[in-house]
Amino acid sequence: MADARNFLNKKEPSEQELLSYYQELQLPQTIWNEECRTYKVHYISDMHLDYHFNGSDWKENIKRTVNQLFDYEEMSDVWRASDIFVFNGDLARTKEVIEYFFYRVFIRCNYYPFLEQKKRIRKRISSKECKEEYNKEIALLKDKLQKKLYEIRRVEEEKGTNVADYFFRGEYRKFNEKMSAEKDLPPFFESLIRTTNRIKNHLVYLENNYRDFRKNYVIGKRPIYTMQKLQNVFFVLGNHELSLFDDVETATMEYKALLQKYGVTILQNETVQISNDNKEKLIICGGTGFAKYNEKYNCLTVIGPKAMDRQIEIQQSETFYKSYNEASLLAQESNVPLLVFSHYPVKDWLPEGKEEKHSVFFCGHDHKNRIEFLNSSKIYADNQVGYKKTKYSFKISTLGTVANPYYDMKDSYRETNLNEYRQFYDYLDKPFGDGKLIKALNETTKMYVIRKADFYGFFLISPFKDTTICNGGLLRTVSKIRNIEYYYDNFLKMVSTLVRVLDPLTSLQEKISEWLQKQGLWGSIHGCIVDINFYNHIAVNPFDGNLTFYYSPEFGKVKVYDSFRELLLSDENKEDPTLLEAKNNLPETELAIFNDDKRNLDENKIETIDVKQSIYPLSRRIFSWQKIYDNNILSDWLDEIISISPEVEKQYYLEAQEERKKLRDNPPPVDQEREAILRKMKYQALRRQIRKK
Repeated sequence: MADARNFLNKKEPSEQELLSYYQELQLPQTIWNEECRTYKVHYISDMHLDYHFNGSDWKENIKRTVNQLFDYEEMSDVWRASDIFVFNGDLARTKEVIEYFFYRVFIRCNYYPFLEQKKRIRKRISSKECKEEYNKEIALLKDKLQKKLYEIRRVEEEKGTNVADYFFRGEYRKFNEKMSAEKDLPPFFESLIRTTNRIKNHLVYLENNYRDFRKNYVIGKRPIYTMQKLQNVFFVLGNHELSLFDDVETATMEYKALLQKYGVTILQNETVQISNDNKEKLIICGGTGFAKYNEKYNCLTVIGPKAMDRQIEIQQSETFYKSYNEASLLAQESNVPLLVFSHYPVKDWLPEGKEEKHSVFFCGHDHKNRIEFLNSSKIYADNQVGYKKTKYSFKISTLGTVANPYYDMKDSYRETNLNEYRQFYDYLDKPFGDGKLIKALNETTKMYVIRKADFYGFFLISPFKDTTICNGGLLRTVSKIRNIEYYYDNFLKMVSTLVRVLDPLTSLQEKISEWLQKQGLWGSIHGCIVDINFYNHIAVNPFDGNLTFYYSPEFGKVKVYDSFRELLLSDENKEDPTLLEAKNNLPETELAIFNDDKRNLDENKIETIDVKQSIYPLSRRIFSWQKIYDNNILSDWLDEIISISPEVEKQYYLEAQEERKKLRDNPPPVDQEREAILRKMKYQALRRQIRKK
């Protein structure tokens, strides 16, 4: 980025030259081979359940948490041999909470197969019960028929006609003539007659075909559902689980004895091999890891086994590293990928430069969510819950190299589809929900991808609707122009303009972020905001560069401070352990990157702000623009930047009008697969509403 910013100072560079400086390397999701793409790793760590649920209703809260993690539509995944679930330490500090949590996981993961079995055998009854059901059905149909006939006779008596008799005798021609002649009959009368006739015919058929009715049931006893143990569910012990015991060995034995009845696999310096239905093999190595190479945060400063000292901790790290080496050698010999689950960060137990290229690491412990690249290996540490309240959910990593589906595109555009779009986001390792896209894509709406100067843009274009641009799984309506060539011709102009607009803001944010990260704080950038930690933030005014330091206990409530120093030393942050290092390293004077203008504030009040009138809407818009830096994706479009003549705009309009006429004359066939997906989505939404009630 530095070269690009220096280049901005030169005299009027071309758009192509300017953008070439902003191209960033895009890496595949994992480094392993295509054959392992069916494996999915569902991971989460540092849930601290006993911290969040310490009241009398903790069991109900844990039950709700498990239901969040294993939502109904995800239940089938638990029983696929290609799916791996890992709880990567610091689940809770008490055995009672841990056991109850996995008990609820065990129950929840058996719920889906139980429903499937119940669905298959729900009509299994005895012969006597079958006859009773038959008689009930006959009685119900007779009752319906009597009510319908009564309603027909009532209408006929009022109007002085007997038109229904012709229909029941099968004299349909006379019936139609009579219906045409009778002008005073209510509009629903013909439909009432036809419905009554269907009920009558069904009743006659059923009375004479008991054997056919009996075929709908399986005569015999209902089989009992057998609970199945969990498959590929792994639990790595964190320092909080170990803090109840004197040593690691005792803790491991206790937890294994506690959880083996549910099928949970506890990994402590151990290696296991698994294979799926496609006979694809995988090696997993897991353990706490500990902190041999971390002189600051180790057993002397954080909780852990009661009898552990620094020497024992170093031995434990070395034992795990030895286990990792053995697993790595086995993976190389077998030519299969290696998953490494450790609670402590990889750098705390792994010597620098000793990682193998076929390893994929999952860790937690420090509550700093991020995805890192360690030479050619990838580290997932981006789903640590920590002490903040949140909705619990797994993150999912797909193994195998995910190719960029647009790698062979030069500067051009073409029609694409939802599957390619999903694969592209897998390639970027950026998950998103595609529900809105599925609804928006239909027979008349086409999805286009533009690639120019290694920047991408995705547009939905329909002759009947305004053009929308894709921002992950979200859609933004951007223009009334419905010609993809317009967007392709002006693509670089739009990207380069947004880059110029964002560059001063991004430069300042990166300086702030870099300093915060050196102090062990988050430093994450989104829109106009730089996060200090979960509750403390710095808002950068994109117009004048002024900074606002504020504490926000929840969305829409803020307390603003004059300076970074005052924010960190405030009463709200007195007990926050994550700010300890930054407080100790505070300079005597405010840093140059922080402005020191004074504000007239009520120091004792957290204010509720009008979110719609605050900086948040602008920040969200800028956040979508910042994807140009992060992923080389244009996620917004501003027609005001592009000036076109009225003649050209009229030509675009006439072309869209012609396209609409063609589609009306020759409508495309209905996409049955899309319709099935939409029906499933509606069913799942209905199920969620029912469960909430």
